[in-house]
Amino acid sequence: MTQKTSKHLDALILNEVEENKKQLLIELDNYDFSHVAIKTAQEWPDLDLEELQTEGLEQLKRYYAMRLIHGNEIKIGIPIKLDPLAHVHVLFTKEYREFCDKFFGGFFDHWPCDRNQKEHMEWLGRVYKNSINEMDLTFNDRNKTWWPDLEGNNYDELCCGCSCAGQGPIKG
Repeated sequence: MTQKTSKHLDALILNEVEENKKQLLIELDNYDFSHVAIKTAQEWPDLDLEELQTEGLEQLKRYYAMRLIHGNEIKIGIPIKLDPLAHVHVLFTKEYREFCDKFFGGFFDHWPCDRNQKEHMEWLGRVYKNSINEMDLTFNDRNKTWWPDLEGNNYDELCCGCSCAGQGPIKG
């Protein structure tokens, strides 16, 4: 019998993932987020529904895959282009809570920030740069339109910040 794999992850990385996480990654690949894309396009009319349904949802799954793979070991930052989809997913509170429990073992609180807080934005910048490094190690085809490199202190590409378990920004 051939083992099923996750369509998003390189075989090398998938083979290094614990068995229970492999199954969750496969389930994540098949998770239906179509309602999230539709609601996002309704809330942000300037966003293209077709692009959200195709590439946007694939990139959201990659974000969640990174969180699933790394757990609390590595904070994963989200780029601003992907942020609307993640925000709308949170609005489906019952589903989102069940999703977090199933895939991450607990709820992800949303941690909004004030872009005027320099220390917080610097922390988010470090988190995002580390996320990009991990993304490049995990996936062989990072989409730089959705996951752009962060140049210097240009925080325009960063979302407002979400943290697992409501931990908020950490120094370091």
